[in-house]
Amino acid sequence: MDLLFTTLGTMASLESIPTWNENLDMILGDINHGDVAGMLYGRPFDVNGNFLNPDHDKVFGLSIDEIMETPRRFGIVKSKFKTSAALGALRGKFLTDMVTTESIARRILSEM
Repeated sequence: MDLLFTTLGTMASLESIPTWNENLDMILGDINHGDVAGMLYGRPFDVNGNFLNPDHDKVFGLSIDEIMETPRRFGIVKSKFKTSAALGALRGKFLTDMVTTESIARRILSEM
């Protein structure tokens, strides 16, 4: 596989879907929900770019290693509410390419 195409999720996006909200503890394990900056590839991560529950991974499909070995991991970020998620994804090198707006890019740069 040469390319992954993705977008970032947040806790707010999980909480907005009733079935997911009702099962957050099963999905996330025992991590502090406040530590979650974003969701990427179905996995929660913090603002420092660390996946938070690798031992409680409930995703079926590609492993984190397989994802990180993919040469191009292309993400789109278009919501200002995803600034922390974008910052964590960049710090963790989860994305090789990111498209965003100028205002979000400025927010990210101001927090680096």
